Amino acid sequence: MSVRRSSSLRGQDGAGYHRDVVASFSSYLEAEHAVDYLVERRFPLQRMAIVGQGLRLVPGEVPGGRAVRALEAGLAGAVVGGLALLVAALLDFGIGDGGLTYAAPTTGAVCGLLGALAAEVTAIGRRVPGSEIRLFADRYDIVADVGIADAAATAIDDGQVQDGPG
Repeated sequence: MSVRRSSSLRGQDGAGYHRDVVASFSSYLEAEHAVDYLVERRFPLQRMAIVGQGLRLVPGEVPGGRAVRALEAGLAGAVVGGLALLVAALLDFGIGDGGLTYAAPTTGAVCGLLGALAAEVTAIGRRVPGSEIRLFADRYDIVADVGIADAAATAIDDGQVQDGPG
């Protein structure tokens, strides 16, 4: 953490609000902890913000993304099979034995899984819905309105709010 007073931030129209950087942190969690610390000391949250600096987008895969998509497709197929069974029962299509009771949802689940497999095979090398893009910042600045920025910086410095592990 570094406590610093530097450049003002202005609104998009060049007028409006002025905010000074009160402190900088290496993680959003630590910046959030410092804002919580300030709010506990009765600094108005509406007059502060956390601003990421040095932003970059990093593509990645959702943890377990492919497996989750396959399970979702299988579940969707089982639901469709179950609904087909329900319609057949309501229309009294002569479902006397229990074989159809298990066959419809099972067949639906298998069809759903095969559909998911086909979708995965055709999507190889392309960005698929299970991918995600994450936003990272080099640092996270706490900014505050000019009227409270000095007092907020002093409170953070006096409270020795600092970066923790991570």
